[in-house]
Amino acid sequence: MQNNLENSNLKKTLFLTLVFTGLALVIANLFGKDIASTVSLSLYVPATMSLVILSIILSRRFGIRGDHGKAWFVFSIFAILWFIAERIALYYNLKLGEELFPSEADAFWLAGYPFLFAFTILYLKPVRNSITKKTFALALAVSIVTMAPILYIICEQNMDVSFYE
Repeated sequence: MQNNLENSNLKKTLFLTLVFTGLALVIANLFGKDIASTVSLSLYVPATMSLVILSIILSRRFGIRGDHGKAWFVFSIFAILWFIAERIALYYNLKLGEELFPSEADAFWLAGYPFLFAFTILYLKPVRNSITKKTFALALAVSIVTMAPILYIICEQNMDVSFYE
């Protein structure tokens, strides 16, 4: 178990990491779109690597027994697939200087979604009786209300791209 001092240090470290990341992105944006793109793409490496490492740690901690163990194992597969996709996209963006669509990265991103869905189902399975229809409806409504304007804005700003893009 962590004591209060270790927990406090962890929270400070996480907060400082968020502040550093935010400042790096803000400062990079001051120097133009190319620098901002390079910095933001470079920050994907430690962010996605952290996701993979932490999901594997949780997967090993829970083991493969029980719903939570299976859930974290499936989430680890999802994190690894998305990590691979991010590396492929990073290669195309930084090394080749192009945004290829569709690319191999898209295949890995798409392959990750079933694992993310399975994680959600397995993780919520032990508490499914606690999830009321009202709670589910509220979550669905919030998701739709949030997603609809985002999709509208994206479609309006990108009138020259195809439906699939």
